[in-house]
Amino acid sequence: MLIVGTGGLASDVLSAIQVEERFDELCFYNDTFAPPIKYISKNYRVITSLAEAEKYFNEVDKRFIVAVGDNTERKNVTEKFESIGGENINFVSSRALLGKHVSIGEKGVIILHHAIIGNGGEVGTGSVIYCNASLGHCSIIKEYVLVSGNVCMSATEVGSFSFVGIGVNFKPGVIVGERAYIGVGSVVTKDIFSGQVVVGNPAREINHTVSN
Repeated sequence: MLIVGTGGLASDVLSAIQVEERFDELCFYNDTFAPPIKYISKNYRVITSLAEAEKYFNEVDKRFIVAVGDNTERKNVTEKFESIGGENINFVSSRALLGKHVSIGEKGVIILHHAIIGNGGEVGTGSVIYCNASLGHCSIIKEYVLVSGNVCMSATEVGSFSFVGIGVNFKPGVIVGERAYIGVGSVVTKDIFSGQVVVGNPAREINHTVSN
């Protein structure tokens, strides 16, 4: 299986995969100027071109995971690798706790170890739920969202392409618009509009992003 990315998210996905012992012939992809984490480049093959990736899909394994933190880039990379024959899969750690009545998107979902998702929860295509995030009953995460570690919510809705920083707490029932950014440790007590950048306790707007 090909893991696209060689940074922090890729490292954490690898840690979860190593616990699972579910995948053989792991390979990484990096076509950026940022060097791979050293232990990845030392212990695994790292390819750097689409031609190599296409050959890997044809000869070894069509499956890939996009371990890239930027939500828009994760979608773009998915489309690029699907166009050369790759199959974007979901990865859900066996050490995550999901209720029986949880809906997961058809592809590209990453749910890492010790994440909790309660019944009625939904996680959209391409979204990442980090370690130790707690998504209580009826929490809805739309497409291509990143929910960082130690986040706590219930009956909360987070719009597509939004980012939720480490340790954010939500008042139940809050709705977050698309492409919002919620800073580390924020306490969200009211709805957040699309494109807002908020931080603090209680969370307040400090900027407004440009929605694409």
